[in-house]
Amino acid sequence: VSPEDTVFVMARPQSGPRMPLAAVKKRVADLPLELTLTDAMAMMPQMKLSAFDEVNVSARVSASGNASVSEGDRNSRVVTVALPSDDVVELIIQ
Repeated sequence: VSPEDTVFVMARPQSGPRMPLAAVKKRVADLPLELTLTDAMAMMPQMKLSAFDEVNVSARVSASGNASVSEGDRNSRVVTVALPSDDVVELIIQ
């Protein structure tokens, strides 16, 4: 991957719609990074993290730079987090 490649970190509902509840867009050059996903990062105002009991958190290096999944992307494992949580989740993109 290139330092300029796009990295997406996102939280999706454990069940329900597949659209991310919250997402952050960074560059590979920014890794490693620490961040906190919050309601302020909601993709849609009516779909906040705090409205869900569990979310799936993951990260992806996008080969195309787009949010849509495409061939050549590299992904982390998906981690299920019970909310609210102050736990640290480590995502390793392979």
